[in-house]
Order: sequence, then structure tokens, then C-alpha cells
Amino acid sequence: MLDKWNRTGKIKAVIVFIICFYSIFISISISKDIERYTEHSLAVSTIAFVFPLLFIPIVVKLGSLFGRKFERPSWNKKIRFLKPGASLILFQFGGYIILFQSLVKILVVGIIHQKIYFLGFPDLFAGTGLLIGVWLATTIISK
Repeated sequence: MLDKWNRTGKIKAVIVFIICFYSIFISISISKDIERYTEHSLAVSTIAFVFPLLFIPIVVKLGSLFGRKFERPSWNKKIRFLKPGASLILFQFGGYIILFQSLVKILVVGIIHQKIYFLGFPDLFAGTGLLIGVWLATTIISK
């Protein structure tokens, strides 16, 4: 799989790795009082999952109705902030960053503190919601 990546894909992978490596150090310094956020993290996780899951496909569908062309996201494509229609590439990259960073936080806190880090679940669900929303948007584009 790595042999199919171009320079842009490898740079994106290095950025994701650096952010995950940085979140290891943040996770180590998390206080021991992490259990009191359990009831809030479920509600925030639900909102963080549902909002991008619905928002991205709706925006893409409305944009395509008004004639805007959206670029199909790929790991090897460059992120162009000012190019209209390239927003799905940015959402995909952001989804991967949020997903892997939250997985690292949950695993590191679970290993070091022997507790479940409930504040990492909203990020986990937000990253998953972003990626599923981008996938749904690409199915809308392909129709």
C-alpha cells in the first residue's frame, strides 16, 4: 500500500504521525481525575458523530444542485484551501488526524492510568463521523 503513495501522501502520513506522537505526551500528563466526565462525553460524542455525518453530505448535495463540482478525495491529492470543491480532501485529512489522535490518547491513558479516557470518545466519534460523512458525500458525487 505504501508504494502507491506519492510525495503528498507520504507528507500527510508524517503529519498524522507527528500529531499522534505529540498527543502521547499530552495523554501522559492528563490528570488522574478523568472519571467525572463520563455522562457529558456520551452526549458530546453523539453530537460530534451525527453533525459531520449529516452536514457534509447535505452541503455536497446542495452544492451539486447549484452546479458546484466537488473533487473526489484521495490520500495522494494535495489539500487546496482556496480551490472550490476541494473541501472533501480537507475533511478527509482532518478526519484521519482526529481519529488517530483520539485513538492514541485513549490507548495511552488506558495503558498508563489503567482507566478509560472518556474525553477521547468525542474526538473518536467526530473523526469517524467526518470519514463516514466524506464517504457518503463521495457516493453522492458519483451518482
